[in-house]
Parts: sequence; structure tokens; C-alpha cells
Amino acid sequence: MARLKDLAFKVFWTDNRDLRIINVMTVLPVALICGLVSLLVCQGWKILCSLFSERTFRFADIFRSGGMPSTHTAFSASVAFAAGFREGFDSSLFAVAAVFAFIVAYDAVRVRGTMNTMIEILRKTVPSEIMEESDTLPDSVGHSFAEVIAGFCVAAIVAVGLHFLLP
Repeated sequence: MARLKDLAFKVFWTDNRDLRIINVMTVLPVALICGLVSLLVCQGWKILCSLFSERTFRFADIFRSGGMPSTHTAFSASVAFAAGFREGFDSSLFAVAAVFAFIVAYDAVRVRGTMNTMIEILRKTVPSEIMEESDTLPDSVGHSFAEVIAGFCVAAIVAVGLHFLLP
């Protein structure tokens, strides 16, 4: 099975008129690569769901927060998983990354989820005539518990997959 470092995963870098090929795997930390892949998977999933359900592509969906799965949770959890695989699950680096991931997950459900509830209450109580176009409220800001768990699952799958593919 070919590892990613053996594939054409290269960056062209110009320095003093020399063209060199630098392997991305030696420049970026594996934990960051895991986080970015998880981010792309989650946001890509949201875009695909929007394409299939609404039959239209909106550029704003690329940056949309909320929805299934939680991108913030997937990003932070995959960084923690990658740190665990690289440095050991008994390392201080993994402990710090795991605490960070759980704070992000808690924030996604409790704090930002509460914002979703407040938005629903405002929509029901404030007449639409009073609200101006600039006062539009987002559809979703936070996440449900299931969306956060899905983010953790995406993170685990990406981190395990990249652990076996990356050098």
C-alpha cells in the first residue's frame, strides 16, 4: 500500500530562481494535516447535503457553521487523536489537545446550542415587520449532541486513516 509521502503530494517552491520540490509531509505537522482533512470532509459533507436537498450550490455553505457533523469538533478532536497517535496517548500534548477538543465540543452543544434556542424564541416573538434585512438571524449556529458525536466519529476515522497513510 502506497503511503502519502510516496505519492505526488508535492509543493513547488521558488527560492533564488531555483525550483525545488518540497514534500508537504515534512513541512506541515501531521496533527494539522488531520485537522484540515477533517475540516474538508465535514464542510464537504454539508455542501453535498445542501446540493442534494436544495439542488443548488451556495458559496456561503462553504463557511456555514452549525449542522451535521460538527466541523469544529472534528477539527479539534482529530488534532487530539493525531497527537495521541504520534506522541502517545499518555503524553502531555495529547492531554492538552483532548481537553481543548472537549471544550470545543461543550461549547458547540451548550453555549452555541443555547444561541439556537434564543434565535427560535426571537423568531416567534418578534414580528418580521420590525426586523430589518440587516437583522436577519442565522438558521443554525450551534450543534445538537448527535452532530458533535458525528464530528468525533469523523475525527477518529480521519486520524486512524491518516495514521496508517502518513509517514
